[in-house]
Amino acid sequence: MNGQKKTMYHLKKTNALEWFSRVIKCQYTCPVHTNVPAYVKLIREGDFEGAYKVNRVANLFPAILGRLCPHPCEDVCRRGKFDEPVSICALKRAAADYSEKETELPLGIEAITKKQGKRVAIVGSGPAGLACANDLALLGYDVVIYEALDRIGGMLNVGIPPYRLPRKLIQQEVSRVMSALGVEIKLNTPIGEKLTLGNLRKEYDAIFIAAGAHKSIKLGIEGEALQGVIPAVEFLRKINLGETPEIGRKVVVIGGGDVAMDCVRTVIRLGAESVHIKCLESREEMPAADFEVEEAIQEGAILRPSLGLKRILGKDGKVTGVETVVCKSVFDSQGRFNPTFVEGTESIIKADNIIVAIGQASDLSLLQKQEGFEVVRGRTIKVDPESLHTTVPGVFAGGDVATGPRLLIDAIAQGHKAAQSIHAYLTQSKIPQKRAHFKLVKGYTPPVGYDTLSREKLRAIPVDERRQDIWQARIYLFMKKLRAIPVNERRGLDAEVDLGLSKDAIQREAMRCFQCQLNIVIDSKKCVLCGGCVDVCPNKCIRMVSLDRIKGLDNVTNKGAALVMNEEECMRCGLCVQRCPTRAINMVEFSVEEV
Repeated sequence: MNGQKKTMYHLKKTNALEWFSRVIKCQYTCPVHTNVPAYVKLIREGDFEGAYKVNRVANLFPAILGRLCPHPCEDVCRRGKFDEPVSICALKRAAADYSEKETELPLGIEAITKKQGKRVAIVGSGPAGLACANDLALLGYDVVIYEALDRIGGMLNVGIPPYRLPRKLIQQEVSRVMSALGVEIKLNTPIGEKLTLGNLRKEYDAIFIAAGAHKSIKLGIEGEALQGVIPAVEFLRKINLGETPEIGRKVVVIGGGDVAMDCVRTVIRLGAESVHIKCLESREEMPAADFEVEEAIQEGAILRPSLGLKRILGKDGKVTGVETVVCKSVFDSQGRFNPTFVEGTESIIKADNIIVAIGQASDLSLLQKQEGFEVVRGRTIKVDPESLHTTVPGVFAGGDVATGPRLLIDAIAQGHKAAQSIHAYLTQSKIPQKRAHFKLVKGYTPPVGYDTLSREKLRAIPVDERRQDIWQARIYLFMKKLRAIPVNERRGLDAEVDLGLSKDAIQREAMRCFQCQLNIVIDSKKCVLCGGCVDVCPNKCIRMVSLDRIKGLDNVTNKGAALVMNEEECMRCGLCVQRCPTRAINMVEFSVEEV
């Protein structure tokens, strides 16, 4: 080896579907396996309507997900290894914002199959319930959604602040699609004492419980019952239902997650002059998205990480502050939640209000002691992890009520899974299997300069303008107390902060995608091992190696060489395809189809 280190290459044996699926990391990582390369390609070609249709098949509501999804797909985007990942989520939003979806309703919905003659009840109109209703309606079932609130959307409507998700989008993306599918929605209809699950079981062929996590977890410490202590879920619900709860000048928000940040930024908009974020975690450990924390700080919040809460202080039954202690560590050596504190580090933060955002749970009172249901740790309904079938025949459960609070996209994935399982249950059939499909791509060339384009910056209302909006909100609240303006004119409270990509930046960003569904395939029968592809590859991701350096290659009786390709380094430039003199190298497009 001329003194060079000998590298052993491993031949991994796996089926084609699994291997090629893993190559498209963004799609594979997405909980609903959104066909990212397909819709990014359509955006690159200027077909926003087509991109919207592709998006809607998997993630249901592109305009909503494009604003709220924490985009785990971007964390694994191969482009990120070269410079920065593609703004996949922003492109999803662009597909919705710039498509002509008002002209032909509803886009992305295929013809409904023949009617099944069976009825399914869905409890809860949040993301999981809506996804399940969508799929079952397309399969020909008569679907009825029971919603306890006076509006559809679950936590989308009462848990997400308007500055992150405009209310009109929920109406556009949810109501009209459900109407087009023929889904009946019964609002103000809670399941519990009057209308029980037992009643629904007699009327419907199957039930899907998709109640969200609308119940705040309590601290369990001294002073929690004082006036001025507000559970986060209750606080956000009031805001989203049009109420404007009175907030004092000084507020402490307990918690370090995304819900806590929503509360912080909302409280600032309600006129609080001093807003502290107190959490056990260090800044690096905080579960909230980094940009959410930074936005809160920019808008005026004071971050107080690594602080435990000893008790809530009060006088005459009202909150006056909190006593804190420095948190040494949150988790033990086994990774379990087991905080430890530094003695003698107690301090007091003055406050008029405490908002508690340390976690959420589902209200399981809807079960009403129905026989047969099993509950896990008193907070979630026990289900089969594969089918989501509960321990009661014909009743399925998914989303927060079965998993505990998770991401919006996870809830949608649960809804899709539930629909498949309910269909299989009612028809006594099997869930469709998937297989790999390949298509030869001729004459592929990537966009000129795609490899040098920088990630486009997302637009947002400047912080100075936001602060002006916040002052408008404070003026509004003062005037509201004097009854000088109508209650529904919430100026400065509901302005959307994040504006996405500008239209001229969208296609440039889409051009940055490597299109990982395209694969370099080498025909060993045509390859003469000339090494031309090795020479021309800009990232040296194709190598010629001797067979004895490949571990796992069976039945090799003679010495020789083989071409080995590193998928992690391939930019899909196509130069190797153009260079090959025997046409042994081809570009092949991979996709997944149902059997």
